[in-house]
Amino acid sequence: MDEGLRNKLLIGTGLVAAVVLIWWSMSDPKQAPATAPEASASPPAASATTPAPPAEAPMPAARVVAEPATRGAPQRQRGRPLVVVEVAAPEGAPADGPLVFGLHGRGDTAQGFSRVAGSLGRGLAWRFLGAPLPWQSGKAWFSDHRRAVPEHEIDAAISAIDDQVRGAGKRPLAMVGFSQGCMILLRYLALHPHIIRAGVCIGGAAVGELPTPGDAPTTPILFVHGAGDRVVAASAAREAIQAMENRGFATEFIEHAGGHVLPSEELPRISDWLTGRLAIDQSATNPRD
Repeated sequence: MDEGLRNKLLIGTGLVAAVVLIWWSMSDPKQAPATAPEASASPPAASATTPAPPAEAPMPAARVVAEPATRGAPQRQRGRPLVVVEVAAPEGAPADGPLVFGLHGRGDTAQGFSRVAGSLGRGLAWRFLGAPLPWQSGKAWFSDHRRAVPEHEIDAAISAIDDQVRGAGKRPLAMVGFSQGCMILLRYLALHPHIIRAGVCIGGAAVGELPTPGDAPTTPILFVHGAGDRVVAASAAREAIQAMENRGFATEFIEHAGGHVLPSEELPRISDWLTGRLAIDQSATNPRD
């Protein structure tokens, strides 16, 4: 056979084989495994999107009432605007009744986290705050700090949250944080130990060095954590509990058998704890230090 013809046949055969291989790999589902959100085993650094509440929990009406700052805003800007999603209390509830602030985990959004309002404290008004920094398809309160804690990002987040809290008037307030949102919650409570009536920390831990309050805190904290959590280790949650108790906070701990989730079997207990600590005389003032 002519050498040139042989080379052409070899090249043509190779091209056909390559096309068949590409077609097969694209059509075979085994060749394209679904990707999962990033999760780090480093306890304080990691955070994850909010697990969905049970399907039977009805979703209260939610509305976005504020938009984030423009992308060109300085990162250290005090009071940087956040996305705010409101979930109203049931009809007939007093306008100055209790208000719960929700802080989502890294990779989630205020809209996504607002789903928990259907499972926790259904008779309460909620205000879900969206973190300012982009992370994958969602948002983050601060960037990964494997090398150093990004204190300026945490300070900016605390300032923005504080603006929202102080704008709530004298309503009795609670705060619920999941994962990275819990890390921000603990820092906020350490800085402002008398503003919030009750704090719920789900699947989170402490980040950086927590400040020590100047006097005895009045905010009780409920920690909820999974023994099988591979995103934020249960041992990190216990360390956070000890750190908050060392600073004078009263804590309670619910440890469930699951992982980095909002445990459906514990929802009634968490809800009762939260609403119980907000069932106070509505004429009482809520201090703003």
